[in-house]
Amino acid sequence: MIAADIFLDGFFAAVAAVGFGAVSDPPMRAFPRIALLAAVGHALRFCLMHYFSVDIATASLFASISIGPFSETATSQPMYPSSGMRIAASFTSATDS
Repeated sequence: MIAADIFLDGFFAAVAAVGFGAVSDPPMRAFPRIALLAAVGHALRFCLMHYFSVDIATASLFASISIGPFSETATSQPMYPSSGMRIAASFTSATDS
């Protein structure tokens, strides 16, 4: 049940991130990476809040920090600025409760 909760949380964050990412008009090949970044960041925040009793601000900080380095490596292939991926994924992990 715990794995299903984490997976569903990451899945819904990925869906939201694709919507937020579409606003900045990335190439189509960048969308899977945006979704993956959001899913990882939001799942990390979910785990920190629910299983380690970390407050929302600190959990969001660590989730956003984790998205940064991954966005740098994820943008080497699609020729898209890492800020576009980072903004969409971070916004998703920082705004949901």
